Amino acid sequence: MNKTILLLAALCSATVANAGFLRVNNVDASAPYQQINAAVADAAEGDTILVEGSTVDYEAATLDKRLVLIGPGYWLRENGIGTEATQTAIINGLTTKAAGSAIMGVYVVNTIQVEGERTVINRCYAQNGISISETANNCIIRQNFITGDVGSGYNHSGYHQITNNIFGSISCKGVNNCYIAYNTEYTWWGASFWNSANNKIEHNIFFGNMDDGDGNDYADNATVGELFKDITTDRDVQNTVLSDEAADKGAFAGDSPYVISGIPAGPMIEELVVPASVEEGSMMEVTIKLGTAK
Repeated sequence: MNKTILLLAALCSATVANAGFLRVNNVDASAPYQQINAAVADAAEGDTILVEGSTVDYEAATLDKRLVLIGPGYWLRENGIGTEATQTAIINGLTTKAAGSAIMGVYVVNTIQVEGERTVINRCYAQNGISISETANNCIIRQNFITGDVGSGYNHSGYHQITNNIFGSISCKGVNNCYIAYNTEYTWWGASFWNSANNKIEHNIFFGNMDDGDGNDYADNATVGELFKDITTDRDVQNTVLSDEAADKGAFAGDSPYVISGIPAGPMIEELVVPASVEEGSMMEVTIKLGTAK
């Protein structure tokens, strides 16, 4: 390898270091960090931790400073998005303590505990739901796949945006003054807004019955049954088709529709071609193919 390539590598390393990116991979011995908590300990406020996909689950982690945590998404094999992004970053529990942290594109097995205000949880798989403490207000929970509840055991002020998520059951308990919209529920348990008030709840698709709660503002929501209409063919076979009202409701409607696979927004390198060497004084041609998740 000649001096040109060595200089390029040095420049790239300096750029990454200055950008505040920390790489975590628990199966790659050459990775700078094997576990998320080790990267958190070395990170500075505002740094980004990149958690790579793995065949082994990551240990539970706590973000005790303002950080951005980004994983590769989930269900990637079924969707064929990016040849290098075929594994999920599965984390056995995640807690955010600092205000202003963001979590994107990871699969959290246990509950995501939110203790810091202004936390953003985007395009994640929350297997056991998201628990919001009374100290955490003004959070954004958007475009996630959530099999548990979103809520709190407390009557806190809230002011959260909970939009474009797919829920096993839309149970937003103990949250107040929130905007809960464009969510889709896929099980028959039904929606619950127990111990909540002053929420704007609109454009959601509920699978079953809805526990109205007290003092919430409901507008333009629908149940699964209301979104289908029966048609009869000439052979008297009963089928169902979507009604006209389906277009503006649920997780795939609105300005920020749910994204299959949970790929974080922004460019992703799909292909990188770098020559092994070049003649001294010649230009190095590097080809980068980028893709983005909408």
